[in-house]
Amino acid sequence: MKSHFFISLLDTKIALLFKFAFNLSLLCPSSVLAGGWQLQESNNNANLRGVWFADSLNGWVCGASGTILNTSTGGEIWVLQESGVSVDLEDVFFWDMANGWIVGDCGTILYTADMGEHWTIQNTPVSAYLHTVQFITEDMGVALGNQVTLSTSDGGNTWVAGSGNFSSFFWLDEYRGAYGEEYWVFYTIDAGSNWWATGVPLIPYDMWGYRDTIYFPTCPRDFYWVIGEEGVTDWIIISECAPSYPDWFVGAAPDSLDLKAVTLENKESLRLWAVGESGWIIFSEDSGKTWITSPSGTTTDLYEVSFPTDGYGWAVGYSGTILHYQDSVVNVIYDESYYTNSPESFELSSPYPNPFNNFTVIHYRLSQPGKVCMKLYNITGQPVMTLVDTWQDSGDYQAEWQGKNYQGLEVASGVYIIRLEVNGFQEVKKVAFLK
Repeated sequence: MKSHFFISLLDTKIALLFKFAFNLSLLCPSSVLAGGWQLQESNNNANLRGVWFADSLNGWVCGASGTILNTSTGGEIWVLQESGVSVDLEDVFFWDMANGWIVGDCGTILYTADMGEHWTIQNTPVSAYLHTVQFITEDMGVALGNQVTLSTSDGGNTWVAGSGNFSSFFWLDEYRGAYGEEYWVFYTIDAGSNWWATGVPLIPYDMWGYRDTIYFPTCPRDFYWVIGEEGVTDWIIISECAPSYPDWFVGAAPDSLDLKAVTLENKESLRLWAVGESGWIIFSEDSGKTWITSPSGTTTDLYEVSFPTDGYGWAVGYSGTILHYQDSVVNVIYDESYYTNSPESFELSSPYPNPFNNFTVIHYRLSQPGKVCMKLYNITGQPVMTLVDTWQDSGDYQAEWQGKNYQGLEVASGVYIIRLEVNGFQEVKKVAFLK
């Protein structure tokens, strides 16, 4: 039934809308810090076009010449995965932690069932450049390309081609979705049986849709954000009504920006992020009516942004650029350069293994006796566990952490901070715990 429904939609223009615009740090030294963007070392010079994070630790990036990068440490370490292709890759989407798809040039669709350890090529009936992919369910997915759309109802084992010139699309669920074409945005709330058209004053480049249970007096709170790179002002558009009640509001982006991608960070506050040319990053705290510039520290063109959870975001762009955003941290400082360490007093080694899921060992050396205190903090700066708190003679020592807190309960997966203090001097290291 689903397969017939999906393919029948593809036979018409409105069918290809099944995925509408889905493309969607070390902090400054201070005891109370403002969040910010910082460059991560990708060890790669490829132009990066797509990024997807399943949570605050696990993410994938794709780009030129078959490049696929993966991290399981929140971007602290990026590892090159073997794609098996040399074509440019444009977009990445994971349905869950294991199953993911990447699309790119020459009709290429790559699939993994093991977090990217192995990527296989799925057969497609087209050779066009595919620029976006999204799955509505574990089996039903859509990919868009130059003058072509593809749909699958069996997890990508078979793809069915259709025609269309859609710039982007996003599918909220099996019933609600929208897509952009030229100067128009089309909506459906009944699985494609009916579509409503709304003109917008730009060529849509990327869109993000969101619906929650809060209601306005006249219609449900359906949001669709559209950004563009053509035109003088490059407006961001917000719709606060369901498709059958088009009601658009225009929010001006600072300066005349060429924006490439937009995403939603916080569903309650409707906090948005958008990225674009020359390293531009802007954010909105009022669902897009007003925008504020967020310094990125780069002038490289940025092409995609992902916020898997509140306070953690990544943006990617040309020349291997990967930026990471992290919200404020209280009570603990991550930047090792901030501390005035005394090399003659002690030496703190990086924990091993890192990341870990059973236990990790932290080695340290004291060149002179002293009061030693080693504590662990979570990413928000809250103390988690004290590993050492005693006077020790000079010598080599080690401490072991089994991923538990003061109450003996296992902590959540994430990045934690080890702070060693000896005779008033401090040093910090990071460790990632994976369940």
